[in-house]
Amino acid sequence: ILAAESFGTSGNLNGSTADTFAAAVTTAGGSATWVSRGTIYGQNGSVATTGSTAGANESSAYLNLGSYINAAKGTATGLFTLQATINKATGVSGWVSAGFLNGLDVTKSFTVGGVANVLNRFGTSTGNDYFSGPGTGTGYEAGAFAGNVTVTIVLDVTPLGGWNGTTNFGNVTFSNSENAFTQIHTYTVNPLFGSVGFSTGAFSNTTTGAVSNFSLSQIPEPSVAAIGGFGILGLLRRRRA
Repeated sequence: ILAAESFGTSGNLNGSTADTFAAAVTTAGGSATWVSRGTIYGQNGSVATTGSTAGANESSAYLNLGSYINAAKGTATGLFTLQATINKATGVSGWVSAGFLNGLDVTKSFTVGGVANVLNRFGTSTGNDYFSGPGTGTGYEAGAFAGNVTVTIVLDVTPLGGWNGTTNFGNVTFSNSENAFTQIHTYTVNPLFGSVGFSTGAFSNTTTGAVSNFSLSQIPEPSVAAIGGFGILGLLRRRRA
């Protein structure tokens, strides 16, 4: 596991330390310290805004990955899985997003700076809507469902995943625990993966929700990757079969 957070305590998330953070990511310039905007994000994974002031709530909470993912592009180690549970607060509406951000700017939500993210829109009576994609302007709508949802994002920037560094820069697969929806997006331009985390939806929306059981893993794990290129390719072929 490269990074993990269970969000088990109270207080402001900004400046707190992730439960798990790999030393290899720190060496690549990453940081185990959560960075978030103001008091919008809590150490219990909560996201709460009023939506009353334009620009005041456009934000994210992230863990800096340094060059770790970008350095793995085009190699057999460039296969990652991000998973998080997005929780709905009863009787309220709002937006919560989770995934990969292209930079390190807490004043941008994933709908602006997301490169591989999901967005949950909580409804007061009709359930949730689920969108996925690089940001939401070019996202894919999976339809409505009720309750919390565990989302899974698989980022594949390996040659086996289609990377050629010219016309194909890998792909990302989105799925969730509540319906049969699966969406694959192929990158035709080279994306940058600077951080992982969660965010509000947009500055004008009231958001009350939470994220729990957040984790980022690499397949194979870094200790396994050290066995050499031929062995890695064999492992990836068996896992993807």
